[in-house]
Amino acid sequence: EDALAEYDGTVLLVSHDRAFLREVATRVWAFDGTRLVDFDGPFEEWEEDRARRAANARS
Repeated sequence: EDALAEYDGTVLLVSHDRAFLREVATRVWAFDGTRLVDFDGPFEEWEEDRARRAANARS
């Protein structure tokens, strides 16, 4: 995690480890059904945004 946090380049990372992603991801590309979502922000904010969108879709 420290090496990735200090790295000043681009890394394409695939992981299901949410704790790890919260520590290192600064941008998220995620498949949402049939489309690719490009979220320019940290993983934790993407999780919050995704939860809000899901709640809005249910209401």
